[in-house]
Amino acid sequence: MFLKKSSQEILRDAAIYIAQNTSITNFSAGSIARSIVEAIAPEIGVSSDTARASLYQFAQDVFDQGVVSKATGDNLDLIGGLFSYPRRIQQVRSSDNTLTEEPIGDDVYRYEITQIVPSMATANYSALRLALLTINGMSDVIGKEYSHGTGSFSFVIIPQYGFSEDELIHQAEEVIANTKSFGVRPNLMLPVAVPVDLTVKLAFHETTSDQQKSYIQSEAKNKITEYIGLLEMGKGLIYNDLVQEIMNAHEKIIDFEIMKFYLNNEPVLLTNHEILEDERLVPQNIEAL
Repeated sequence: MFLKKSSQEILRDAAIYIAQNTSITNFSAGSIARSIVEAIAPEIGVSSDTARASLYQFAQDVFDQGVVSKATGDNLDLIGGLFSYPRRIQQVRSSDNTLTEEPIGDDVYRYEITQIVPSMATANYSALRLALLTINGMSDVIGKEYSHGTGSFSFVIIPQYGFSEDELIHQAEEVIANTKSFGVRPNLMLPVAVPVDLTVKLAFHETTSDQQKSYIQSEAKNKITEYIGLLEMGKGLIYNDLVQEIMNAHEKIIDFEIMKFYLNNEPVLLTNHEILEDERLVPQNIEAL
């Protein structure tokens, strides 16, 4: 961090310097010396004009892009390169079961870079968590020490939407076996699943054809399934959000009626529903009629 000067401060300091070090004595408004400094000062100092990028701001941006806590994009990739840790490519599964590959975001990559040095010790918590997060389909992991007595630890595995829980557990077991200390007893768990059953009867605009209705019903089902599937562990269902997902599925949906709404295989009211911090809502039987 460095001290920035405003345009007025640069103008004042320039007037003092010129008076002390040159034979120029006229620095009043309209003078040649003052006009030259007034033309240059905004290019250097901090200005109230947000559209103008000063040299101070440029220097601040360069400084920010050199530290891991503020760097973004290619500049963050360069910092990762210093640790021989390139940005990972992750697989993401959409609601239509399409699997795509995309680089991890800056926030995730930034966190992983900060864990490189601690993870070099291999057997500690940072090393285990970072190794688990590199598994495709892993959304997050939450660790707990001594969960099953001395010498044991647990990780709650939180899958990304659309990925097989059994496959993630299998891969996580292999990763931990290759990373943990000899003799340590690991335990892998999934969030407690709270199944959601939902049947929605859609009302369409009068201009909607039968073929369009079939397509819209499929889209609405996918939207509802994805909304529920992407909810994080411990996050309950917000009824108004569910309504928005249904209505935004297609412009020809003018209304809907919920025919069935079950949580954990029990009928519930059409309202918000909270779950415990170790639970996660899971779409089970979702239908749009």
